[in-house]
Amino acid sequence: MLLFEFSIDALKLVSAYVDLLQKHVYQRFSIEVDKQGLGFFLSDVEDDIKFSAIQVSSARGANNVELQDVQEVSRRRLSGFSDEAEVFCRFYKKTLGDVTVLKERAKRLGALWILDVGCGWGRASRRLSKYLNREMEFVEIDLDAASLRYGKYVNRNFSFVRAHMSYLPFKSSVFDVVISNRSLHEARDKNNNRRIFMEFGEVLGSKGLLWVFDMFERYYLTKLMRKLLRKLFSKGEPYFERAEFERELQRTNFTVVRKTCMVRSPFSLNRLCSYIAVKS
Repeated sequence: MLLFEFSIDALKLVSAYVDLLQKHVYQRFSIEVDKQGLGFFLSDVEDDIKFSAIQVSSARGANNVELQDVQEVSRRRLSGFSDEAEVFCRFYKKTLGDVTVLKERAKRLGALWILDVGCGWGRASRRLSKYLNREMEFVEIDLDAASLRYGKYVNRNFSFVRAHMSYLPFKSSVFDVVISNRSLHEARDKNNNRRIFMEFGEVLGSKGLLWVFDMFERYYLTKLMRKLLRKLFSKGEPYFERAEFERELQRTNFTVVRKTCMVRSPFSLNRLCSYIAVKS
């Protein structure tokens, strides 16, 4: 038996949801849709639905993913995917410029060695491998064992290691690129920020690149509100402020070479940003 087994009905329903989301995007955004960005977004959504369904089936002690598991995921997450569609399609298109920077880096090297920290099931690395279309070696790290198992299932050519980004189990200067896709904020605390960046610098070779894709607090007031919520309810994502993040990069000998940011809506308290920094 495969590590993860889906019933035929479950797979059909996953495909139906992805097709429905695609139609929703075209109806809502018309000719503004970037087809390549939409393709990457829908591919990510399909694997997110499957991974979430696996978690639901595991929670009920089942070996196979059934129709009911996918239906449960749809009740929890499908509206969220619809809300994210416009933002991420546009942002995937914007970050093509980031890939151009990586391509220039690749011209001077042979095979690229890429470390994906907080990888989940390897979403960002898979997307990057399609963009670059060249020889690369991906090493993925995360603490969640279920994510790593699913990652091995859908990305057979990647290497997966259970580790924390604050304590990277690798020799110095072995990677050309370190990427963090919406994971850096989850590992940070006031005593840990600098150590994380120092670890990134340690494993990167000369002029190695750090690519961070994450949410950042838009206003200083947002930071204070989140800090209060975490004290009262232990909730609220500890996002960086952009200025704070850039200071940490500078202190740990990284120089920003490209920055792309986008606000999800006029009333959003956060902004989605992509940073590429080079090891000084």
